[in-house]
Amino acid sequence: MVPRAWTLVWAALRGVRAPNRIPHNWLEQAEREAGYALPRLLRDATVNGAGNPGADVDMNDKTMRAARNRVLPLLTGWGMAF
Repeated sequence: MVPRAWTLVWAALRGVRAPNRIPHNWLEQAEREAGYALPRLLRDATVNGAGNPGADVDMNDKTMRAARNRVLPLLTGWGMAF
């Protein structure tokens, strides 16, 4: 969960849309190292139709935009180029 979440956060901070499908060659190597099967997608589907995926996406988008607007100015102030 954490690597997928950070991938999505980083993509949002960079202003790009991360594809949902995780590259096969990365999965093969990561599964060898982990010793078990890993998720194939970055984003989880809703469970048993619970929740409102559209509302979840809207809330996540608002959260990512707020984080990007607050964090990137701090990082660029430290000389980090994006």
